[in-house]
Amino acid sequence: MTTLSDLSVPRTALVPSLERPRATTDIEDFRERLQPCLEDFITQKTDGYSSYTDDSLLVTIWNYPQRMIKARGKRIRPYVAYLMYRALSGDDKKPLNILISLELFHLFCLVHDDIIDRGSQRHNLPTLHRFVTAKLHADNRLHDPEHIGKAQAILLGDILFAWSQEAFHGNRDFSCGTIHEARRFFNLMIDEVVIGEMMDVDMMTRRATSLDAIDKKILLKTASYTFIRPLQIGAALAGYSLSYEKFCYDLGLSLGAAFQIQDDLLDLIGTPETTRKSLFSDLREHQHTYFTQYIFEHGTPNEQVKLRQLLGAEVGPADRAEVLNLFECSGALAHGQANIRRHLARACNLIHDSALPIADKTTFYDLIGLIRDRAL
Repeated sequence: MTTLSDLSVPRTALVPSLERPRATTDIEDFRERLQPCLEDFITQKTDGYSSYTDDSLLVTIWNYPQRMIKARGKRIRPYVAYLMYRALSGDDKKPLNILISLELFHLFCLVHDDIIDRGSQRHNLPTLHRFVTAKLHADNRLHDPEHIGKAQAILLGDILFAWSQEAFHGNRDFSCGTIHEARRFFNLMIDEVVIGEMMDVDMMTRRATSLDAIDKKILLKTASYTFIRPLQIGAALAGYSLSYEKFCYDLGLSLGAAFQIQDDLLDLIGTPETTRKSLFSDLREHQHTYFTQYIFEHGTPNEQVKLRQLLGAEVGPADRAEVLNLFECSGALAHGQANIRRHLARACNLIHDSALPIADKTTFYDLIGLIRDRAL
């Protein structure tokens, strides 16, 4: 299998699509069509919980996913599965109900990830554990509101995971054989994202790491769960799992690498208004990224000392100028941005060389444009 270190410099002649205006109508249309499917599923589940208890706080907690999905996230995981399915089947309606499973799984990951990263905001909403903690303080509850807030968020995350499995395995729009084949990739995605997260958490405790370790983390935590496995699920639902398995892997690997490096970039140079989540979380949580690794491998001794002072510190808006100066003057930002462009260009080459219909190639090019423009 291809790894990140195997990705060669792409053929620049095949990258004109990155230079044209992006088209957002297809993904926006998909979001609008997926939204009622998500809302209906969650409503059906939470309405059934009323038979267990009418406690106002618990009702508020298990209804929080409705607030999360109404904040309108990117829906990138179900969308890429949908693109692959549509390209191979020509159908754009059948997969919607099963694809909500990917978004529910993503919500589960976000809730737990926000606890791990001690995040305070996502999509302009307080993170779930912070929301519950604030409610407990407002109600003047006893014991330890911070701990209980995290505990309730972990439990709701578990519910979201169960919902994702129910939405996938309980689907009746596809044959049992098709579901079984697609499930192979879903199960791999679950294993990979959790192992990738464990590697990520482990790195927080290490004074140093390697680029190979960061690449492996990106493969498991981001590329697999955001692109590779959703693409393969889409192909499997269309009945083409074997013939397109390697294409989905290679394309997803390039898109996932660009996406994660870009996330790490936005954590450094973005604003809460543009990213809709807390900034500098990687530095605060002692996260090793492409950008920190570049400074440790290529920065001056003074730059490396400065970075060690920032890692694990309470970095906030007041430190913005100092952070930007370090990562810009060291060359880390330019290096990361060059890697993003390289991975996106390789994705373009893969699409260009594929047997996908021309119209679907165009939609995939537009997806690459959307990913690229996140960092502008």
